[in-house]
Amino acid sequence: MLPGLRGSMLAGASAFALFAAIGDVTPNGRAASSDDGITWPTQTVPADLLLQAIAYGGGKYVAVGTDGSGGGAPKIYTSGDGYAWTSRTPAPASLFVINGICYGNNLFVAVGDSGVGNSRISTSPDGITWTSRTPDPVADASFKAVAYGNGIFVAVGVDTATGNPVISQSTDNGVTWGAASTLAPTTDCTFRGVAYGNSTFVAVGSTSGGTPQFSTSSSGSSWSAQTPAPSTNFNATGIVYSGSLFVAVGYGTSNAPKISTSSDGSTWTSRTPAPSTSFKIVAVAYGGGLYVAVGENGSNAPIVSTSANGTSWTQRTPVATTGVFRGVASSG
Repeated sequence: MLPGLRGSMLAGASAFALFAAIGDVTPNGRAASSDDGITWPTQTVPADLLLQAIAYGGGKYVAVGTDGSGGGAPKIYTSGDGYAWTSRTPAPASLFVINGICYGNNLFVAVGDSGVGNSRISTSPDGITWTSRTPDPVADASFKAVAYGNGIFVAVGVDTATGNPVISQSTDNGVTWGAASTLAPTTDCTFRGVAYGNSTFVAVGSTSGGTPQFSTSSSGSSWSAQTPAPSTNFNATGIVYSGSLFVAVGYGTSNAPKISTSSDGSTWTSRTPAPSTSFKIVAVAYGGGLYVAVGENGSNAPIVSTSANGTSWTQRTPVATTGVFRGVASSG
């Protein structure tokens, strides 16, 4: 059980939301929660657990990751109230490094790789019972993130053999998957985040040299490259859509934080993060009128930053002083 996550109305917000951030203090898990985005008390999590991503849907949180030993054994935890957490049995139950998860159309979809060369996708209607699906591509692929929109699930990642991007889509609620017909770019890119909004999927990532790569698609199959801001030194790691604004996050050299916003996924504006240095941002969420970005300082200390508009950001201080945050989700 993972105790300690409570919820209430966000101060000044228009809707109920509880944020949960997850990560690790190698080789053990790390979790924190906040009902106002300001105070982040630490929660107790099991040993030998590296949490990578978290999603909320159907009245529950689902946190995913792997065992802390590096053996590739998948880990899934669910909570109906954000307080009491229960371990679930993944599918497959081994060789599944889970990198990302999303919820859409009454379905959770978890994506990742086998740790030894093949991609993995699994689906669940409730976060409890899981079914392994056949990805496309399978060989030499690692999916990093997944999103849902307009009846389509889209998983993004990288071909581990070539370093080129991979994108797969499902139009039958996660049962069957097919590779995207047109990619942009076509070479040297790892997509690490994807979101849907304004009738558009937006995938974000970077080249092996840290040049950001943003791509958009209305169908999930045919993709067009866009110009990020900043256009250099930006390892894009995550993206969220609030209903009116995309916010993409990441980091540059020396863990310099990067935040960029767009109303349509095509035209991007660079924003000033807080803190402005030593903040390796890896994930972002939105709920109750608040954006929350999480990561670490490069020296094994977690960092949280919040914004009411995606433009002006304020650093928050988690109770935990060690470890990293790798994912964040909101209940509202």
